[in-house]
Amino acid sequence: MIIARQQSKNLVGIIVLVAILCGILFLLYQRFNTVLANEYEGKIVDKLAGYTHSDEGSFPYYRLLVKSDDGQSFQVRVDYEIYQRAQPGMVIKKTRLGIELGPAKSELHTYPGSTQRAESDIRFEIDIHC
Repeated sequence: MIIARQQSKNLVGIIVLVAILCGILFLLYQRFNTVLANEYEGKIVDKLAGYTHSDEGSFPYYRLLVKSDDGQSFQVRVDYEIYQRAQPGMVIKKTRLGIELGPAKSELHTYPGSTQRAESDIRFEIDIHC
């Protein structure tokens, strides 16, 4: 009887420890799933927004879920202005000059007999942050 109680206490302790470890791993996954890269490019799949809460107050955050040409999905942090302009299906590209938003690649077309796109058909919005 005493041995059974001791084993059940050990089992409960192990379960709690595993649950805490799983929670920590999940938080780390969420944190590092957000891209902090200097450069990226892909198609916007979804827009995510919310609030973070701290002792200093609540602060909004804005993220875009992006899928690259190689099929990898990742989240990128953006400011409010980019978040408002971005729409699912658009192409987003970040370079050292800033963030560019443009139409989906399927919307970019060539004219018959030409292998080049007309400049008027390509409209990128560039937001340069210094």
